[in-house]
Amino acid sequence: MPWARVSHAYGPAKDAPHEIKRLMSDDVEDRMDAICGFLYSSAFHQYSIYTATPLVIRCVAKLLADPKLPNEPSGMGQPMAYELLHFVRICAERGQIAIEGGPKLDTPTIEEAASEVRCVLDRYLTHPENKVREEALLLSELLERKGMSESPCSEPTQKSRPSHIWARWICFFLAWLCWIACLPMVLLAILFLFDPGPHGAFGVAPIVFGFAALVCGGLGCLLYFAGISDVGADQKQ
Repeated sequence: MPWARVSHAYGPAKDAPHEIKRLMSDDVEDRMDAICGFLYSSAFHQYSIYTATPLVIRCVAKLLADPKLPNEPSGMGQPMAYELLHFVRICAERGQIAIEGGPKLDTPTIEEAASEVRCVLDRYLTHPENKVREEALLLSELLERKGMSESPCSEPTQKSRPSHIWARWICFFLAWLCWIACLPMVLLAILFLFDPGPHGAFGVAPIVFGFAALVCGGLGCLLYFAGISDVGADQKQ
């Protein structure tokens, strides 16, 4: 789930990870409080939306894909599916242009986040509850009208980088190994530079060891930055 990233976005939705987990609670009172106090009063507050709102929408899209949760009662007279769909729709109606605060480069737009619901929307167009079907139809029409109906329903392909913690530690280990190997190379280059040996027989040694030190240092930096790269490194989402 992408809710871990929501806490990095500012605005009234800063407590989103905790509140989204309340949306998934087994207790109907918790779910109702999260809907009223978080979705309708924080991530979307009196027609104001915030930097964290697209990430909240993305989380809601994941909840709508759950086979069980959307059919649970919301405590407000309708299934959870209705309230979740309604939240996405009212946010999509406002759009990215209505966000308060500057957009963050590492977050999706309102339109991009709302379009992710399209992948699961068909199941709600045939839902047994009339209100759910109506809300799904309104959202479907809105997405189509705003050009948000065409969205890939698979996870985006990420660049080839370490995708697990163990892979990152391997990168760090190899980086330090290269840097450790770099140190004696530098020392040998300096030694032969000041003491080339009899008749200058080792005059080329500083160049050889200096080049080796440069290669080891470069490989160390390359592996280190591959390790700290957060592109898929922690599987945050």
